[in-house]
Amino acid sequence: AERAAADPEGVGIATEGAAVQAGIPVLVRSIQDHAHNTTRFVVLGKSCGARTGNDRTAILFVTQHRPGALHEVLRQLAERGLNLTNTESRPSRRGGDLWEYYFFVDFDGHPDDPLVKDALDAMRLASMTLKVLGSWPIETRIDETPPAVRPVREP
Repeated sequence: AERAAADPEGVGIATEGAAVQAGIPVLVRSIQDHAHNTTRFVVLGKSCGARTGNDRTAILFVTQHRPGALHEVLRQLAERGLNLTNTESRPSRRGGDLWEYYFFVDFDGHPDDPLVKDALDAMRLASMTLKVLGSWPIETRIDETPPAVRPVREP
């Protein structure tokens, strides 16, 4: 929204609150293609967010290409009652093994939580590499269906 405000020809996709804060008009509301879509915004920094007691953590890991390797890593969360909330995989493209994948996983908890620390230690042993990408407070979802896509004003 700030970049769009600085460029007379610029537009941006952001929350309505960001548009209000930047002092720019909202051209179109509710541009999602599914009523219950959510958007994740990322803030990059050198340190993990402070523990709030209601957090989510993102990690990246690589496993060996063998039966059960992914299960061995992920079961560390289940055995400690940690809720897995998102998984994605991408080919590593590092050369070597054609079947080597990066796994991106989000789960409830913070690296400073004792159960999470324990799970991460066990996951490091079960994987070839593991990095904590960060943690953030879990936002409360708004369970309402947004209005249909409609222009606020004609371009």
